Amino acid sequence: MGFSLLTGCQSSNNVRVDNPTVQNDNTTPTSALTKPNADLKQAVEAKATLREHVATAFQYLDNGDRMDNPDEFLEYVMGKLQTFLSLDESMQLNNDAFSKISKGIQIIEVPNGRFFSYRGQPIVFGDSAPSSYSLLQTFSGDHLLVFKIFTADTRQLLNAQVLGNNQFIVSGMDVERPRKAFFDVVSINKGKLTIEPGLAPYNDGTWNIESTSDLISRMDNELIETYATKVEKNNTIVSSSDQKELTLRWNEQMKKLEVLKK
Repeated sequence: MGFSLLTGCQSSNNVRVDNPTVQNDNTTPTSALTKPNADLKQAVEAKATLREHVATAFQYLDNGDRMDNPDEFLEYVMGKLQTFLSLDESMQLNNDAFSKISKGIQIIEVPNGRFFSYRGQPIVFGDSAPSSYSLLQTFSGDHLLVFKIFTADTRQLLNAQVLGNNQFIVSGMDVERPRKAFFDVVSINKGKLTIEPGLAPYNDGTWNIESTSDLISRMDNELIETYATKVEKNNTIVSSSDQKELTLRWNEQMKKLEVLKK
C-alpha cells in the first residue's frame, strides 16, 4: 500500500487507547520577573470568550514569559486549546487564523481532520524537555472529536502520512539527546484512537530499531542524531547527522514501516 505525505520521551512499549473529548525561538523573555501561574490564569479567564482565553494564554507562552510552574501552565493552555477544538466554532478558523492565535501552533491537514502540535519554547522549558503536545481534530459522522496524540512528551510531531481511512503514520523528532526520528501508527476505529510504534525491528550494526520501539538510532556512534527527512514515491527517507541515509517502506502485512534492504 502506498501513502502520501501531508506535511506542513521515551516510547511506550504498549499500545495506547484514548477516548476523545467533545520551536526553537531565541526570543528574550519579555520580563525577568517570575509571574505566578495563578495571576496568568486569572488574566486568561477574565476574557469574554473561549477563543480569547486560548489566544491570551498562548500569548504568554509565545512571549517567553517566566512562570512559577511552566509545565503546569503549558498543560492548562493545551487543555484550553483542546476544549476550543471540540467546538464547531473552531472549524471556521483556517491555518492562518490559528497562526494569529499563536506562531507556535503547527497544523497538518489530513482527510477529514487536522493535527495540531505545539512545543514549549526551549528558552523557558529547556532544549530537551517533555514540552510537546499534539492533538487530532476529526469528524466521526456529524460529531467533532478531539484526540490527544502526545501530552508533555519529548516527541515533536512534524509530519503525517495517510495509510488509509482514518489511519496515519505520524513522525517527527524525539528531542532527547541525541535526537532521534520516530514513527507511530495512529488509527481511529469506532470513535476511539490507538497509537502504536510504526517500525519493524532492525539492526545492521549501524542503524538500530528495537522491538516495540518507535525510535531510529545509531549503533556505531550513540551521539549521532537521526531525522525523518522526506518521502520519495512509497519510500520514507531517514537521514543522520553524519549524512548517512536509511530507506523505509510500508509493509501492509506487518502493518509497520520496515527497512528497505539494498
